[in-house]
Order: sequence, then C-alpha cells, then structure tokens
Amino acid sequence: MTRSHLKLLSVAAVAALAQPVTAETAIGEHFTFSAFGTLGAVQTNSDEAQYIREQQVKGASKSASLLVDSNLGLQLTAKANDWLSATVQTLTAQRFTDNFTTRFEWAYVKVTPVENLNVRLGKVALPNFLVSDSRRIGYANTALRPSNEVYSLDLLNGGLKGADASYAVKLGGGTLTTSVLYGKSSVDGPALSLKSSNTRSFNLVWDGDWYTLRLGQTTAGLDLAPLFGPGVRDTYTFNGFGFTVDRSQVVLQGEYVQRRSSDFPALIGADAWYLQAGYRMGKWLPYASFAQVKAKADGVSRSIVNPQKTVALGARWDVLSFADLKFQLERVDTQKTIGASFTPPANGFISKPVATFSVAMDFVY
Repeated sequence: MTRSHLKLLSVAAVAALAQPVTAETAIGEHFTFSAFGTLGAVQTNSDEAQYIREQQVKGASKSASLLVDSNLGLQLTAKANDWLSATVQTLTAQRFTDNFTTRFEWAYVKVTPVENLNVRLGKVALPNFLVSDSRRIGYANTALRPSNEVYSLDLLNGGLKGADASYAVKLGGGTLTTSVLYGKSSVDGPALSLKSSNTRSFNLVWDGDWYTLRLGQTTAGLDLAPLFGPGVRDTYTFNGFGFTVDRSQVVLQGEYVQRRSSDFPALIGADAWYLQAGYRMGKWLPYASFAQVKAKADGVSRSIVNPQKTVALGARWDVLSFADLKFQLERVDTQKTIGASFTPPANGFISKPVATFSVAMDFVY
C-alpha cells in the first residue's frame, strides 16, 4: 500500500467516524463546509487485464486495488446574501495517472435574480447523466458505482467552463426543471487531450412524489487537430434518458444513452443502457442490475467502442445515518474484446468473462 493510499484512507476514516451527523458545517456567518468520500477495494478472478472505472489507467486484478473507487471530496460554499453565492469543490481520485490526483470539479458563482431561476458562471459538471452531479458521491447512490457501460461512454469528461441557467416550475403534482448550458469543455485522457468549443446542453428533469424523469442532449465542436492535423473538426452529440422510482420498498433506476459524431459516425457512434432494481428491507437494500454497451457500426474493427455486458448483484447497508457499507459482485463479459472496464490486455483481448468483487464504505459530512 502506498503512502497516498494511507493518506486518503486516514483522512476519510476520521471524517466518517469522528464527526457529527450533518450534511454541512457552518463556518462563521457566510461560509459552509461539507465533505464526502469512499473507501473502496476491488478484486477480480483474472490477470489478463486490470478492472478500472471510466478512463482510469490502473485498477484491480487478482491483486486487490484501492484505486478504483476510493475518493475524497471537499466543498466550500460562500453565501453573500439570498441571491449571490459561490461554491468550490475539489475531488481526490485516480484519473489518468497511476495514483490519486486532486482537481477542482466545481468552481462557480451562482446568482438567483428571481425565485426559482439560478444562473451559474465558472466551472460545472456537464449534466449528461441521471446522476451527473452525484456520480462520485457514493452515499447518494444505491449501487457501489455507476454503470461503466454507460458512464464511461461520454468523451467530454473535462467539465464545462462557461455558464448555465436553470428554472424550476411546479406543475400538477411535480416540479419541472429546465436547464441550458454553454461554454467549452475537453476530452481528457492519459495520452491525449482534445479541446471542445461551442459546447451546449439542454436538459429537462421532472420530479414527482416518488419518481424522477430526465431527458437531455449535449452538443460540442471537437478540435481534432492533434489526431488528424489543423482544421479538422467534428460535431459531437450525446443524448440521454433516465428515470428513478422510489416507492414503498421498491427502488428502480435506469438510463439509455447515445453517442454520435457528424464526420466519424462509424468510429464514434455507440449506444448503452442499464437497468437496476432493489428492494429496501430496513437498513439493507439488496439490488441487481444489467448493463450493456455496443458500437453503432457493424463490426468492432470499424469502431473505438468495444462491446460489454455486465450482470451485478449487490447490497447496501446503512450502518450510520451518514455512512453506508456496500458489497457488489459482477460478471463482466467483453465478448472477447478489450471491453469498457479494463486496461488493454497484453494479447489484445480478454478471453473469457471476468468476475469482480467490490466492497466500499461511503460517507458524507
């Protein structure tokens, strides 16, 4: 275990076990502080490749890893008055290097000129998924981690630098929130970074008493000069639909997403979806899920997308009012390709389905 592992684990453990039960802590009259984190370990039954989350470069094999799911988030909010505030959030996690790094996930000023209308300027997360804002906050989610098939598909992982506006209105028995975003983003990876200009997004979210529906689209102009030379650009589009149901003891969640390209449809195009179902029994919530990703084009050789199917069984145990413990077992079938959840194997493909076992403790403060 490296020193960075120990540092992350010790900080998160102290925050989880030694602090009072609260969502945020006031610092003076105008500031509040909050934190979240996950201590997670993953192990598989194969050494052909390492199991990773989204675009990570190092993960788990027959040797267990703390790099895949462990993270630590810190957030500070300053509120000047009822209509003006600012928020900064940092996240320490493994991304494109073989160790933990820290970067700003959020850094924005929020203005509320009229009731129910919020305008933010700065850096925010692109709302391309059902749980875009909370995808790294394990405590806010039923499953141990979001589906790799769906959540690794979006290339725009650099967040949005620009502005967004959202307006909420009550209709009947629910609330409809409409949001629009505009700015610039990026495609970040271990060996390549692409810039995106004219990034724009439109989202609709309907919140009912026991369900949520979300529909959205993000479009961006990608600068492909690092790949194909000066002047080569592409229009990138990401569509998504998602829902949640939480009624009595039944918990359901699902998403369907599409990735499209104007000039490279066979190379970029892909579809992915997952469906998750759980049943709450006191402090326990067992669940099962199925996920799939596949290229839009016929034949893997024409696409950068590798097919993958995952069946998962898991359970969430709410140990404390601010901490949970999760267990998850998966069978990941890459259909003899690299798949969506692994580092490139030495022989170019993964020969058989891989079983993974994960355990994680999530906390909020």
